[in-house]
Amino acid sequence: MSEKEKDALDLENRDPCEINEHLKVSFHDVLAEPEGVHSNDCVWRCSYRCFNGSKNCCYRTLTVFCGCIFALCWGCEFACITFFHVWQGTPALRIFALNCGCLQRFWGTALQCFLAPICETMGLCLSRIQVTRGLHLVNVSVAMNLLHAYESQKVLVYRCVVVVSLADKQVD
Repeated sequence: MSEKEKDALDLENRDPCEINEHLKVSFHDVLAEPEGVHSNDCVWRCSYRCFNGSKNCCYRTLTVFCGCIFALCWGCEFACITFFHVWQGTPALRIFALNCGCLQRFWGTALQCFLAPICETMGLCLSRIQVTRGLHLVNVSVAMNLLHAYESQKVLVYRCVVVVSLADKQVD
């Protein structure tokens, strides 16, 4: 298919991309008489013809007087938008991206110098903490006393400092 064939104007299907589907309005989309309330048949037919005739006549009159002017204005508008993007927007975005790359390197270096040592130190300090479930037998006498006190309840002992009972019963 040649370039001329691709750009050929289709006089039958004037909305091939269906961008104005929401504007398809017919008589039945606007006017309707419910069951039990009907006008005379001749009034309904005349209303149908008046609606469609006035809609088509008004649209065609407006397009004759304003269609070419609006097409010219919209063509200029899209030309200006394209001109702006080519000559102003895209170069400005490129400058912004270059500056952000520099800022990204600066920020990464600052975090590496100031925040990384703090995080590493905190990680080393907190790396010795262990949470175990069940009895941790550090001191046999403490474990035996806990077993006698709580009998068959499940007990959590965290480094023999924190004791949490999983049972709902209270020990007397």
